[in-house]
Amino acid sequence: MEKSSATQLALPRLDPTDSRDVVQAVLHPAPVPEPLMQGLLAKAAGNPLFLEELAWTVREHGDLRLPPEVPTTIQAVLTARIDRLPPEAKQVLQTAAVIGTEVPLVFLQAIAALPEETLQRGLVQLQAAEFLYARRLEPARTTPLSMCSPRRRRISRS
Repeated sequence: MEKSSATQLALPRLDPTDSRDVVQAVLHPAPVPEPLMQGLLAKAAGNPLFLEELAWTVREHGDLRLPPEVPTTIQAVLTARIDRLPPEAKQVLQTAAVIGTEVPLVFLQAIAALPEETLQRGLVQLQAAEFLYARRLEPARTTPLSMCSPRRRRISRS
């Protein structure tokens, strides 16, 4: 925290209403069964990051009737989500993570050692899962990608 590029923010725990809103936003438009909702709210205890990641775990599980086995830590949730990625997306994410929080596309293309089609497919999968996002749309060859770790934490260094 001694770095000028770092800012610490104290985020209060979400109240139950706001917690429900987060879960419903991730699982929209599917209605969330009350037992599942209660389990997610209890496990996350108002932690917005953990709550959102738990909801994404449920979404990726694909069945709201059967609560999935939910990891107990945010690290375990993210690890499980990454493990479920297709191999090409996982390789692209690992390569981008080594480069940094902002990755020029041309740089990623140069070091990923993947065919263009495979790289693009991996990028689409990572953006759909909200692990990465494009900061600019043009020019396409130099668009920096930002690591989004996890969703909605779109914070980049200035």
